[in-house]
Amino acid sequence: MEAAEENIHSIIRKRLREYTQEMDIETPQHTIQVRRDLSDGPLPDLSIDDDKFELSCNWRELYTIFYGEITISENLLKGWSESQKGWAEGMRAQMETGGMSMMSVLQQAMGAFASKNNDAIKIARRARVKRQFKLLGKDWDPEVDGRPGLERDILKGLADVRQVCSMEEFEDDEFDDGEEADDADGSDEDDEWEDEDESSDHE
Repeated sequence: MEAAEENIHSIIRKRLREYTQEMDIETPQHTIQVRRDLSDGPLPDLSIDDDKFELSCNWRELYTIFYGEITISENLLKGWSESQKGWAEGMRAQMETGGMSMMSVLQQAMGAFASKNNDAIKIARRARVKRQFKLLGKDWDPEVDGRPGLERDILKGLADVRQVCSMEEFEDDEFDDGEEADDADGSDEDDEWEDEDESSDHE
């Protein structure tokens, strides 16, 4: 059994090395999930420890890029939502006067929100990809240099995985927004971060 396991490990190491050497900015073959948030952003300074059979990366930079992309998409969606207040009030008025059914109002609202959410995710992802190319000294224009069909497939795949992520349950979901979940010994998550070795950006 040990020989078989080592053979499998050798195959995995080989494929991981090939992947780290041939990572494609536009078409990465990985996803990053933090709770219900998802991205296919970069894995900065990704390396492999063959002896320990471990992967490591600059997790601080990873989180910075990850949440930067998430924030862009959320802000775009928030801006759109605020601009649609008049439209929402109009549909409500039609529903109250019998011009539209509640089901029609809900379907239109949910359809519009989902569409704009997808647009916001695409724009944020394009901004991140463009920045990745810029760091390599390359100008990348999604409308000129991008591959629409490929991008569409990637976004669809991410949306499918994101749908699965949205249904995951976490132990601290019972806590209200803004309420900190303390550990059993009374310390909170912030204390754990502060206790970590600040001299290393890798895990």
